Amino acid sequence: MNTLTPPQLVVCLPIETVDGSPVAKQREMINSLAALAHSDSMENMGIVLTSPILCEDSNERFSYMFNDHYLGHTTILDNGLYYAPAHQRYIEIMAFLRSRNWPHIDWMAFDSQTEQYPEKCRDNVHEPTGENIQKQIFLYIEKTTRNDSSHVA
Repeated sequence: MNTLTPPQLVVCLPIETVDGSPVAKQREMINSLAALAHSDSMENMGIVLTSPILCEDSNERFSYMFNDHYLGHTTILDNGLYYAPAHQRYIEIMAFLRSRNWPHIDWMAFDSQTEQYPEKCRDNVHEPTGENIQKQIFLYIEKTTRNDSSHVA
């Protein structure tokens, strides 16, 4: 994927690690999304990791896993996750999109912590269910193409 051309959809995954490895449910999400990224179905989608407690050297690994759909990861705010302001992950996602000059790109997040997002964006946030990620992405795309762009933050 050409990282200068904006994708139609950015899929955001929260990544928190235990001893440097994503926890089990996140590994399941990552593997499910990696399978989708290696299919033809994800042609104009990008993947961003949010709240990453990862080293920069993980970028190459995720780029390989996500078949070059990996756009990078958000930056954790200076105060970190434990003293985070309201809507931390939403702030991270929007800062990432603004840094690419893509503030109006459609995005969806797989995150069980919906309180990390303002009420107006809750339709963009989906419960991470691992193997159902592909289905949820396609349902979201179908729903948003039928609606106007009011779901875009």
